[in-house]
Amino acid sequence: METSRLAQATGALFGLLGVIAGSLTAHPIRPYLESVGQVANYELANSFLLFHGLALLAVASLYPTRPAKALRLSALFLALGSLLFCGTLYLKAWLPLGPLGVLTPTGGLLLMLGWLSLLAGAFARPSVAK
Repeated sequence: METSRLAQATGALFGLLGVIAGSLTAHPIRPYLESVGQVANYELANSFLLFHGLALLAVASLYPTRPAKALRLSALFLALGSLLFCGTLYLKAWLPLGPLGVLTPTGGLLLMLGWLSLLAGAFARPSVAK
C-alpha cells in the first residue's frame, strides 16, 4: 500500500479508536478509571489519539505537493509515536507496566519527531510524491 493511503487509513483508524475510547471513558469504564486514578491518563490518550489521527490525515493530503521523504518520516513517526504513547497510557489503566512504562516517553519523542519531520518538509523543495 502506498504511504499516503496508509497514512490516511491509519489516521482514520486512530480517529475511530479515539472516539470509541472516549465514549467508553464517558460512560461504562469511568467508575473503574476513577477508582484507580487513571481518568486523566485515559483522557490524555484519547485526545492525543484523535489529534494525531487528524495529523496523519493532513500528512496524507499533502502528498501531491510536498517532499515524499519528509512526509513518509512524519507519517511513520506520528503513527508509531501514537501507538506507543497512547497505547501505554491506555494499558497503564488496566495493568502495571513496570519497566515497559518507558515506552510512554519514547512514544512522545516519536510524536515530536513526526512534527519536526513535517516542519522540515514545509521548507524542503516541493516535489510530486510517489
